[in-house]
Amino acid sequence: MAYRIPSEEEIVKAIENCLVRTPHIRSQNELYHLVSTELMCMDEGYRVSGDRIRRIGIKHSLFDLEIRYAHSDDDAPEGCPVCGGELRSINNMTLYGDTVELRRRCDVCGYTASSDATKPARYIITRRVRMEERRELLVRAMALLEEAADLMDQGLRMSGMESRSGSDSETIRRIASDPAYGGSLANLIRDLDYGSVEQPCWTCALGSVKYHSTLTKDDDRPDKGICWSGPMRSRGSPMKIWEFTKVDSSSIKVDNWMSETMGIVEGGCVYSTLFKHPEQGPKDYEIILSMFPQENYRTLTHITMYLDDVPGSSAQAAEFLANKEINILNSISLNGISDTVIVWKLMADMNFAGEGELLLESFESLKSKNDPSVSKIKRIDFKPAEIGRLFKGASAESGKIEIRRGYPTTIENGSFDISKVYGDILTDIEGKNVLITMDADSWIISLTLFKPGTRLVKVGMEIPDCPGGITQALDVIAGWNVNLISVFSKVKVCYETMYLELVMDIGKSDKSFEEIHDSLPTAMDKLNGVFQLREFTELN
Repeated sequence: MAYRIPSEEEIVKAIENCLVRTPHIRSQNELYHLVSTELMCMDEGYRVSGDRIRRIGIKHSLFDLEIRYAHSDDDAPEGCPVCGGELRSINNMTLYGDTVELRRRCDVCGYTASSDATKPARYIITRRVRMEERRELLVRAMALLEEAADLMDQGLRMSGMESRSGSDSETIRRIASDPAYGGSLANLIRDLDYGSVEQPCWTCALGSVKYHSTLTKDDDRPDKGICWSGPMRSRGSPMKIWEFTKVDSSSIKVDNWMSETMGIVEGGCVYSTLFKHPEQGPKDYEIILSMFPQENYRTLTHITMYLDDVPGSSAQAAEFLANKEINILNSISLNGISDTVIVWKLMADMNFAGEGELLLESFESLKSKNDPSVSKIKRIDFKPAEIGRLFKGASAESGKIEIRRGYPTTIENGSFDISKVYGDILTDIEGKNVLITMDADSWIISLTLFKPGTRLVKVGMEIPDCPGGITQALDVIAGWNVNLISVFSKVKVCYETMYLELVMDIGKSDKSFEEIHDSLPTAMDKLNGVFQLREFTELN
């Protein structure tokens, strides 16, 4: 029987049907057999090649493609062997004006041709779920959970078995739509909606003077303006949010810039919680400090108010919250665009969980009536603070265990005294290295103590300010069994030089401190561009 060639639309439909049934496909050969079978169900004479299936899938963005490479002695291709698109050359300019080609990249499928691996060896295909589809699935799941909870209540009412079910229906409703629960489906839907809308320019921190757009995983410059460590979630923020220090007797001193940023003041009280990290890894104990009692975490809420940049707008906003008996805790305001808008970000203690939605309804009702009490307020956003995630969700993910919640402790001489609260657990800690990290969103500080045998080394180097500069530097030490604790980069000379600061644990490395110190400059001399070691000191 003569074979026939299916149309592009038919191949698209066949790929979509296969991915619905098999969302993760581990090779192109597997994809070929699945799609060929699907096409023969339409017409037994249909035949198609694996290359055509792959290229059509990429063209219509039907899946995410992970490419595994094999070594090849051939020169880098001029066109993309994966999708047929153009390859863009990524170059590095040295200090002497010479240009060196680092690699070639396809902006369509992500294929990258480097000096030692240019041949695609394996494709891993994963179904791409569009944002609208994700939202639709979550909305459907929320409706089904709400319906299930209602059916449970109806079925058990006056049955005499209500006590056996307990509060199960309320638990289901909490998972479905409780605004105070960060993991509820309603909050996840709000986060999807928030992430799909372009935010005002004044809410996005700049990555550097020349690279201020929000970065994504597909961006060519993943090392520009990003703070790689710490829990701060401001995208592209160039702010360094951690410091290293040592335990002095039994006290840990928090630098002034951190304590002032987090609202921890001399003579003020902080609430603390002690955690124990698992055996693997360099971290031993962690203490989380907060200005707020743990029992208030459920009602803490982020409020963002957008105000007219005119006299009296902040006073009007504060009066609106005061009339609703909302307690403002920590806050910061900034001018967005001069003479246009002021953004006021607050941490507030609500009267009860979920009150934000009621306040938003009240505000929108007043705005619709042109009420003068809110004439200078443009918009208000409410979002649960979700500080509890650091004690529950984060603990489950990291494996750390909550040991104890301490009583309020006074900050004296800018220091937190461990012995007052945890002296019976944390003994013999004099001189231990401590990592201090702050979470600007939640107004908390984390103090992490390291295990015995941990050796922290601070490395400072100048590297080319170009795509892949950081990657090259980190590849040098990747094979020495060192554990990176923090990575921080900042531009020194725009498009020419940047400074890279690393703190790493060499306690389990196969190389000694001296061997790493001597090997690093030699290894860096072999890289593309000018790399210079400026600092290599042990934190002791």
